Amino acid sequence: MVYKNKAFLFKISCLILLATMLILSQQYGPSNDESFQVPYGKQALDYYVSFGKNDSVLDYKPEPLMKNYGAIVDMIPEAIHRLIGSDLMNTRHFVFAFISFFYIFFGALIAKRIAGWNAGIIAIILLTFLPRIFGESMNNPKDPPYAATYLISIYAFMYFFDHLKNISTRSIFILFIGFMSTMLVRVSGLMAVFYFGLFLIWEYLSLKKDNVNIDKKNVIIKIGIAGACGYFISIFFWPSMMNAPFTQPIDALNMLKQYPITLRNLWEGQYIQSNTIPWYYNPKYFLISNPEITLIGIFTSFILLPKLIKVYNIRRIALLLLAGLFPVFLIIYNKTALLTGWRHSYFMFVPFVIFASIGFAYLIDYWAVNKIKKYFITSLICIGILPTAIFMVKHFPYFYVYFNPTFGGAKKAIGNFELDYYSHSLKPATDWLVENEPNLKNLNIVSNNPYQVNEILKQKKLNFGAKYLRYRERNESDWDYAILTQSFIDAEYLRNGYFPPKGTVKTIDVDGVPICAIVKREDKNDYYGKLALDSGQFNKAIDYFNKALNYDPNNEIAWTNLGMALLQSGQAGASIDAFKNAEKISPENIMTLNGLAYAYLNTNEVNYAKITLEKLIEQNPNYAPAYDLLSKIYASQGNAQMAQQYEFYYKQLSGQ
Repeated sequence: MVYKNKAFLFKISCLILLATMLILSQQYGPSNDESFQVPYGKQALDYYVSFGKNDSVLDYKPEPLMKNYGAIVDMIPEAIHRLIGSDLMNTRHFVFAFISFFYIFFGALIAKRIAGWNAGIIAIILLTFLPRIFGESMNNPKDPPYAATYLISIYAFMYFFDHLKNISTRSIFILFIGFMSTMLVRVSGLMAVFYFGLFLIWEYLSLKKDNVNIDKKNVIIKIGIAGACGYFISIFFWPSMMNAPFTQPIDALNMLKQYPITLRNLWEGQYIQSNTIPWYYNPKYFLISNPEITLIGIFTSFILLPKLIKVYNIRRIALLLLAGLFPVFLIIYNKTALLTGWRHSYFMFVPFVIFASIGFAYLIDYWAVNKIKKYFITSLICIGILPTAIFMVKHFPYFYVYFNPTFGGAKKAIGNFELDYYSHSLKPATDWLVENEPNLKNLNIVSNNPYQVNEILKQKKLNFGAKYLRYRERNESDWDYAILTQSFIDAEYLRNGYFPPKGTVKTIDVDGVPICAIVKREDKNDYYGKLALDSGQFNKAIDYFNKALNYDPNNEIAWTNLGMALLQSGQAGASIDAFKNAEKISPENIMTLNGLAYAYLNTNEVNYAKITLEKLIEQNPNYAPAYDLLSKIYASQGNAQMAQQYEFYYKQLSGQ
């Protein structure tokens, strides 16, 4: 009776969770990456409905690397949209939520298969209350879905091994699903095939040790059929693989190993290139951005490992741990590039969460010999997960910015680590602006993430859009409202509390930390000053910039432009003060430091100019003009060696 109750609880929990995810998915705005994922899905579907005649997807222009990713997750919503005319973005998010649900469902099934119903139920709880992964499962078609297909493969392989003594049609079909799932989203899923081969040998040796004979030829044939069918079905939904089924997987693997695109990641208080991440990047993110109760469960399970392998199947636990540890090792060994946060590593963390559920289940089933101890462990899990649950409800739909309280939460993360890199906060911000500004359609709207704002406006049947505006250039164009996120804003500027800027009428906050701001333009003197500066009217520009700074003394752009105007009007000494004021507010601003270096040169303070340029290079190592200017300075001082060295770097960066 207890067994049936737990099985029923497991099933009803999964159904409720699935329904909840599908409903919540309709409240999400688009993510940054959907700007090129949507057309990829369209072109991929065109490839199939034209039977390969329309092969534009093979040379996909918006994002050439998309050919190295499976297209099925993007194609399904596009097909539904064409068939029934549903809203494409809502359909996409509905499909993503449905697919992502399976990282929880199959993760729980793995836990149940290894350690029983208690482990399965605990796994549902722990896997659901992972704010990072769950928060992106509604509008990220790559990372949570990949975690789902990865766990489907692991579960299928475990199921097959459990039935290796007597292989049935059902176990072969499930094995086929496992092989098919490996490459539906990413080619790196082939790692699971490596696990399968390794543990197949271990399983065979274990059976042989127990004097269990199996028909090796029959097993190999059935595995071969399941593997071949799974492989070709998986690449059927992958246009570039269909076009080159044997060479494209190698190309895709090489691309993942040496990712050709680099982005700036905010990491430990400074921006670093995605291909220069430290070895502990993933482990640290695991520790600071996951619930403490989950981390406690993982550490406890490792401590209990000698006991766990005595009670549960050691080979299944080993497979689960390998599924988590091997990719972590591979990324560290290959120095693989990782982009914004740790979303590319979700698939490798979920096995550890499943492992945690097994450890908790062991304590309930074997350590807790009485009801008091059982209630204690159960209460510990529920109470431990409660703060995370409250956080997720309070900050829906942008709770994926989670950092745990032990680390210090969002307050410590701001200016030190990535927060709203997928810009989920734009949905509530745009909704608020539409509701509170009746004359919006007649105003100029800008954003540093206009694609998402415009998609949200389209869903509201509003036929006007936002234009793109870089945060560092926010005062250099004409606009009435700006919807601004923290994306790529200078780290120290964020830490010093200068975001949001003056004129902000609404912020989207996480525990008191603003991650998105709606700014109403109340003063345009900085804009008029920039027009005057660009037209060579320096005295007029100086007047405008001074007025702008009277309105907002923390306007680092106005200070920088004032410095430029003063410098070009022959007032180099005064320009230094303006540039220094800008530097105090935003020490990482390229234009500020570059202008300051020229100001020092114009006042014959050459050493200060060199120090400023070296600081600029330290913060922005790819800024070629700084190397060029340093080369000229050293040449003028007769230091040919240093001049040639900086000239060499300049030519490398500038492509000359």
